Amino acid sequence: MKVLYDSQTFTGQRFGGISGYFNELITNSCDYFDYEVSGRVSNNIYVSSFSSMKPFFDGTQFKGKLKLMKAINRKSDKEAIEKGNYDIFHPTYYEAITYPKDKPVIITAHDFISELMEDGKDPELTEYKRSAFIRADQIICISKNTQNDLLRLFPEISETKTTLVYHGLPWEVKAPLSTDRSYLLFTGTRGTYKNFQRFVKAIASLLETYDLNLLCTGHDFNDEELKLFETLHISERVTHYFARNEAELQELYQKALLFIFPSVYEGFGFPILEAFASSCPVILSNTSCFPEIAGDAGIYFDPYQEDAIYEAVKHALDHSSLREEQIQKGKERLKDFTVDRMVGKTAEVYRSVCE
Repeated sequence: MKVLYDSQTFTGQRFGGISGYFNELITNSCDYFDYEVSGRVSNNIYVSSFSSMKPFFDGTQFKGKLKLMKAINRKSDKEAIEKGNYDIFHPTYYEAITYPKDKPVIITAHDFISELMEDGKDPELTEYKRSAFIRADQIICISKNTQNDLLRLFPEISETKTTLVYHGLPWEVKAPLSTDRSYLLFTGTRGTYKNFQRFVKAIASLLETYDLNLLCTGHDFNDEELKLFETLHISERVTHYFARNEAELQELYQKALLFIFPSVYEGFGFPILEAFASSCPVILSNTSCFPEIAGDAGIYFDPYQEDAIYEAVKHALDHSSLREEQIQKGKERLKDFTVDRMVGKTAEVYRSVCE
């Protein structure tokens, strides 16, 4: 059984997210299936381990660069699809592509931010998704919450066409690097649905009371965020650090007193597992897929209520025994989210459309 993956996600994404998912699927496939990855150029950090794609002016930005990369890779994708040297086609994203006429197609549904979140609305992407879901022989959903969203937003899709396959985390479980944990951790982007500003307002007084800092990863703070910190008198207590790789990110989790995930919507919530693997207690929203993924290893709050966020964080800060208990529960929870299980269940989906 041979699976063809196209270049879409490896063209537009440098690391993490969807490209990280496909990297784990492909590089751990040897006991399950053969593969081919089409495309000629990529600056994605993963591709060198499974593809012959070459860097494309890596580190240099110029107008039209991404458009040119897409044009080069789409030609390569089309050639590989038409050549037909594979049993299953699994595109790595939803954009307008030519699907094979006589081969099974698998699509992975990651999230529905473009349909559900105001700051993520993208009608064109929604139509790409609709076309992909209709064409697909099977749709892999990365959480039950994502599966439910898909069936509600695209009622023309039958539930029998969907299969739940959770992500797997490749990180080893590591103990904290320090007993002197002096910061709260927020990772990733800070768009509106990430609920960052409400979260900051909720915990601002706690930073002073408990002599803590808030450490954020992702892109630099914008002017609006800096103004908020100034208004709340916490400018000296909020810092930014760009984690260059997974090792650095895991170290940030290991040194954090708490990881807080206030987002109102996620398709899966991968940082939950990252924190579990790094022996960092997790406080998070009680919405979306979060209870499904974190189970009893999370401390929950209503993300729409500042008071609820404040009380949950304060409770965790006041009870070290609770933090230790959650760390142990997180390690147990990780056993349900292994890479081998993810690849094995994906291979079962592949086999089902080949029978």
